[in-house]
Amino acid sequence: FPNVNQLSIKDKSKNRNKPIIAILQRIVPLKQLTTLFIEYADLSVEDLIKLLYCAPNVHTLHLFALPSSFTDLELIKENEISKCVSNMNKIENLSIRTWITFYEIPFILHFLPKLKYLKTQILTHETQKIIRLLLAETHNRLRNL
Repeated sequence: FPNVNQLSIKDKSKNRNKPIIAILQRIVPLKQLTTLFIEYADLSVEDLIKLLYCAPNVHTLHLFALPSSFTDLELIKENEISKCVSNMNKIENLSIRTWITFYEIPFILHFLPKLKYLKTQILTHETQKIIRLLLAETHNRLRNL
């Protein structure tokens, strides 16, 4: 599919033999993707990072859920591929179908520095904390311009 720019990936199995990137690279040129829909039962942080590394032009990302180890920000900050993806990715729009917590927001902000739009579900009792964090992050980014 040489002209594709949107890709939807859905997999509910938990026993995968091959990495998703190896399979996708044979089907579609990942570099030309601009929109990515991922609905995975157990997508790992590593697979998401590798996928975004191979698809640097994605500006819209739709996830069913964040990977379970998404909150380990220090580990992700130390990973070289993660640093590269964080610096080069063009993701401005992120949609997550499931609930996210306050503790996942710093990862999202670090990993997607160009993010302009976030659509997800949050717990009511975390709303104030999340808004404060987002406003503080916006203030810090504006101050560093």
